[in-house]
Amino acid sequence: MLRFVFSSVLKRRYLLILNVLLLLMVAGLNFIIPQFTKNIIDQAIGQRSVNELISQVVWLIVTTIALGVVNFVSTYLMQRLSQESITEIRLQTYYRILQQDYAYFQNTKTGDLMVRLTGDINSLQNLISSDTFGIVGNLFTFIAVLGFLYAQNWELALAISLTFPVLFVIIRFFRSRIREAFSKLRATSSRISNQLQATLTEIELIKSFTTEQQETANFEVIVAESNRYQLEATRLQAIFNPLVTLVNTIGVAIALGVGG
Repeated sequence: MLRFVFSSVLKRRYLLILNVLLLLMVAGLNFIIPQFTKNIIDQAIGQRSVNELISQVVWLIVTTIALGVVNFVSTYLMQRLSQESITEIRLQTYYRILQQDYAYFQNTKTGDLMVRLTGDINSLQNLISSDTFGIVGNLFTFIAVLGFLYAQNWELALAISLTFPVLFVIIRFFRSRIREAFSKLRATSSRISNQLQATLTEIELIKSFTTEQQETANFEVIVAESNRYQLEATRLQAIFNPLVTLVNTIGVAIALGVGG
């Protein structure tokens, strides 16, 4: 699936390479900006130097503006790459469906095909996004910052690193469960589309046999199932996010406690 999706991305290598370079710049600027705060506290304020204070504040503002510009260009180019790639995939899928024989359409529900061409492809667009490619920049930032921390104080960096295995376990535990809930939600979305399509195309039969209440009851069952899966996914995410925040806060507490 990934090979199929990113085959369209690789056709636009110049945009991809440029985005990766911009993301590396974002990672570097995000690493540099906190150093100005450090210099202001340790040097400018510590030495009571007004000139040093002004210099560090100016550099802080300039670097932040540069970060904003690079983020803007990166986001715009990433969206352009995403739109062009998804448009190609949508056209390929549409053409592939039209090439199927008549028996295929007899055995395949219209609602399922509609979900493929709309919801599924929109989900792929979330995959080809600045957030996904931002993982590259985040990875470089993580390596650079972790190396910097160990160079500054390896004991304190090691103490903070104790939270990493806990985060790994939490993510592994919730990832499969959240994915399963969203898979079930997606399946019920197809059933809702099929039910709507069947109702609208067979409205004369429904009116002739006065089965409105039965059709409504069937639809209520599917909608209730969809709501249940949506709430399940929401519940898992609502537990997952505070847990990650808690572990991150514990990391900060370790740094302050051990460092203090």
